[in-house]
Amino acid sequence: MYINEKRTVRTKFIKILLRNTGVMDNQNKQIMKKIILLSLLILSFFSCSSDDELTGRVTYKIVKPESVVSRPENITVEFTDFFDVSVTYKDASGKMITENQVTLPWEKSFTVVAPYTANAKMSVSLKAGVTLTNEVCNPTGSDLLRLYVESEGTKMSPNKIGYEITGSGTLLSKPENIEYLINRLQSNYSFDFNRENLDWWKKGSGAN
Repeated sequence: MYINEKRTVRTKFIKILLRNTGVMDNQNKQIMKKIILLSLLILSFFSCSSDDELTGRVTYKIVKPESVVSRPENITVEFTDFFDVSVTYKDASGKMITENQVTLPWEKSFTVVAPYTANAKMSVSLKAGVTLTNEVCNPTGSDLLRLYVESEGTKMSPNKIGYEITGSGTLLSKPENIEYLINRLQSNYSFDFNRENLDWWKKGSGAN
């Protein structure tokens, strides 16, 4: 039941109680007024504890990418040996927090109250002093940054704004190819958590 519907029911209930007080003596009227006041408090409590405070669990995650391979030596190395990963995300209070050179995998999860706009951005940069003298393949796999919002048994995962890794084969021995890969790894997620969007996902409209 939504807030407006609850207010309508509460108004009708009060009118019935007030109408009945017209045929009572003063003592009974005082008792009825106390009953009305108590009823209002109870109705207000249930109203605020349900629709007035829709909560959800927000999770920001950066998965650890597969290793890259240095050629022609065919030496497997870690992605974070070459690149630094930074993330900026909105916390439960609405403040934007930045963490630099995060260790992968990385994750933050907390409870929020609707309406709330979840937001997370990931950036990648070549480590200072690193020179890629060999031909190095880019990491394979899906996009690294993830954003989930869970509420009332429904898990929502919004679309990403930006690029994603689609395959391997980029040779990083050339500066232009390094810049190309970095641009492809930039990620930006944003999602409005509210009753309307939650109901839309519950109906299956948001299913991937």
